[in-house]
Amino acid sequence: MNTKLIISTLIFLFSSVSVSACTNLSSSSELLSCKKEVEATSRAKMQKAYLNLDEYLSGAVDYQKKIKLSQESWAKSATQNCDVYSYFAEEGSIAHDIAISECMASEYKSREEFIISLSDVVEQFF
Repeated sequence: MNTKLIISTLIFLFSSVSVSACTNLSSSSELLSCKKEVEATSRAKMQKAYLNLDEYLSGAVDYQKKIKLSQESWAKSATQNCDVYSYFAEEGSIAHDIAISECMASEYKSREEFIISLSDVVEQFF
């Protein structure tokens, strides 16, 4: 398989996945910077949802421990998923960094959605 073709394809895919964010950028370094911002925003939203749930459950220590373990397991899984996602981009390259950042943003968003839905379930019983 042609490595340059794979990297070019990955860069194209990465730059086209998030059309609403990170558009009209003139360089891969600008794209990376934008993807890092999207990742940071996604991470902050997920952390806020997690902390809100943790605070809400201050009277349910055993359940808090379960959620903390779930969060730790998710973090490991997200890292592994993003390693797989970025596998064909050369480690240390901008394409690899873009892939990792884009993947983690997606992972954070999915986890935030899970935590919010979990919060809805918890509110029904707690």
